[in-house]
Amino acid sequence: MNGHRKTLKLHKNGANTKSKKAATSASWKPGQSGNPNGRPRDGESWASVLTWASNLTGEEAAKIVPQELARFFRPLKGLQLKQAIVLRIMAALLFDPSSALFNAVLDRIEGKVPQPVDMNWRAEAIQNGYDPERLFTRLVEAGRAALDGESEGGSVADTSTTEDNGGQ
Repeated sequence: MNGHRKTLKLHKNGANTKSKKAATSASWKPGQSGNPNGRPRDGESWASVLTWASNLTGEEAAKIVPQELARFFRPLKGLQLKQAIVLRIMAALLFDPSSALFNAVLDRIEGKVPQPVDMNWRAEAIQNGYDPERLFTRLVEAGRAALDGESEGGSVADTSTTEDNGGQ
C-alpha cells in the first residue's frame, strides 16, 4: 500500500472519478518499508520452526530434547511427530468422542461447510414497510449530496427528512 487512500467521487452528472487523499504525517514516505526489520530469517519464524519439529522422527526428537522428555519420543522410533499427533487426535476421537474436535478435524480435511447468507435487502425493506425503489433512490441522492459537500470543502448537509417509512 502506498499510504494514500483512493476514494470514489460521484459528481452531479453521475460520472465516477478517483481522487487521492492527501498524505498524513503517519503515511509512509516513498521508499519506506512498512516492515523495517523484514521477514524473519529462514528457520526463525514460528511456521518454519513448527514445520521443522513436526518433520522430526521420534528417534531424532529423543536425541535433542532433555532426557526427561526423551522417553516420550523414543517409542515413536521412525514415525514423524506430525504423524504421531494425527494418530493421537484420532485416538482421542475413538476413546473420548468430542463433537468440537471431530468438527475441527473435518473442517481441516474437507474444508468448512459453506454457510448461505441471505442478503435480500429489498425483502427486508418491504417487510419493514419501505418501498425498495424509493429507498434506493434516496440513498443514492444522499450519497451524492455527501460527496458533493466533501468536494466543495463544505460540511455535509443533513439529508434526513421527517417522513416515516420512506415516504409511503
